[in-house]
Amino acid sequence: DGSITVSFTYTAVDAAGKESSPATVNMPFTAVSLSGNVYNDANGLIDYIVNGSGTNIGGTLYANLVSGGNVSQVVAIQNDGSYSFSTVVPNTSYTVVLSTTQGTVGNSAPTAALPSGWVNTGENLGSGAGNDGTINGSLAVNVVITSISNANFGIERPPTADDVIAGSQINPGGTVKLEVPALNGSDPEDASLTTFIIKTLPSNGTLYYNGSAVTANQTIASFNPSLLTVDPANGSITVSFTYSVVDAAGKESAPATVTLPFTALSITGNVYNDADGLTDFTINGTGTNISGVLYANLVSGGNVAQVVAVAADGSYSFGTVAPYTTYSVVLSTTQGTVGNPAPTAALPAGWVNTGEFVGGSAGDDGTANGRVTVNVVAVDVTSVNFGIEQPPTANNASAASQLNPGGTTKVTVPTLTGSDPEDASVTSFTIKTLPASGTLYYDGFAVTAGQTITSYDSTKLRVDPADGAVTISFTYAAVDAAEQESVPATVSMAVHGHRHQRQCLRRCQRSDGLHRQRQWHQYQRHALCQPYQRRQRRPGRRRGR
Repeated sequence: DGSITVSFTYTAVDAAGKESSPATVNMPFTAVSLSGNVYNDANGLIDYIVNGSGTNIGGTLYANLVSGGNVSQVVAIQNDGSYSFSTVVPNTSYTVVLSTTQGTVGNSAPTAALPSGWVNTGENLGSGAGNDGTINGSLAVNVVITSISNANFGIERPPTADDVIAGSQINPGGTVKLEVPALNGSDPEDASLTTFIIKTLPSNGTLYYNGSAVTANQTIASFNPSLLTVDPANGSITVSFTYSVVDAAGKESAPATVTLPFTALSITGNVYNDADGLTDFTINGTGTNISGVLYANLVSGGNVAQVVAVAADGSYSFGTVAPYTTYSVVLSTTQGTVGNPAPTAALPAGWVNTGEFVGGSAGDDGTANGRVTVNVVAVDVTSVNFGIEQPPTANNASAASQLNPGGTTKVTVPTLTGSDPEDASVTSFTIKTLPASGTLYYDGFAVTAGQTITSYDSTKLRVDPADGAVTISFTYAAVDAAEQESVPATVSMAVHGHRHQRQCLRRCQRSDGLHRQRQWHQYQRHALCQPYQRRQRRPGRRRGR
């Protein structure tokens, strides 16, 4: 076999048996060959041609010539990517298999295979445009009677997509879209990559490209990183999706993963039974939810955005709020409805607001109304606190009728009393209204309406009644440690004048002569008659008259 010249010599013999000198016969034969090339075809069949730079991938490739399923010849690919089967049988159908396996003549053909990181881009018989229709590292060749060249193979290294892991960022909430960090990859043959395929979509967010929702397996050519955005679902979540990059040969990388962790901003706070109110300038105390009847309503733009029940320990939390947003938290016995107008701040009967403040330090928002404004920026807001408490109760007080002393003499007022659920004792009282028929004094000074008496001493509150028979009446409120006032209670005192004294005297003297002296002694001891008795003793008047 092969391109050879067959030659031999012969002599001629005549009738006399004589032999001539030898002569030579020369028969030249040309062999039919099959040759081709392996190209690093960076642009694959994008140009419709199997071409590029010849390669043997470090001497790892073999061309196996297969006929009838078995290897008939095998050669190593040269450094320049060329290979040649110098002698093949005319009028025979062959298959050339490109493989990392060196086949054994007579054995079954090896599988077409390339080193890791390489892929087939096409095969073609001829140097012009075209391909065999199936990119598989195997090329059918029909040999007739002439040599065949350019049984060519295209291979290349596909690109690599890089995983993208973003730093944790604040979840904007709502439908706000955030730019996705740039997708990127590399390719051994291409300087840059501009085509990307979104392989899978996030389950907890929506991807957008240039404002339109992305679909699974969508190819984005001329990719602009700034146009790829995501709207994450609310909360502390991690959004993830996969993508691949496509090189100039149209080859796709293995998928890479984009991981986008989001942290949700929160608003948390407490409801305190603040027994001392703002007297210590701080909203604090014992956490309470008043038997489970309180709700914290998160309000934005006048409508309820979220609502949670206050926990048994007085705490509450809104786990997902939007950054750079102004909210109000409304404490109420009403559970608001998301999307509806905010309910009115309200507490159960017998409870009042003592103050609100954002922060665990001293301070308040200026108006104790069960509502506080919260400005969320880029960090969690904690200690959005409410102070509430139960105000005290004042008790009505009255005294038995007594003699009006007249003049500017003062008499003791019945003791003011009150109770409070949080305080052991009530020691402060506010005089709400003054008596119309007398002057009220405390520690010798006239009392004014609205005056609060602290460290109350019952012996110091006295009244100078107007002359005559009058009823002295005024109202007061108990004040607890939180400086909350009770509902006013009433103090009533009846005093009578001298007409009653004379009547008493006549009753005391109305007796027969035998008992007059004893009756006189009774008169002297009679409390209601003492002032009149003193007047009866003035000079010029007989004792007892």
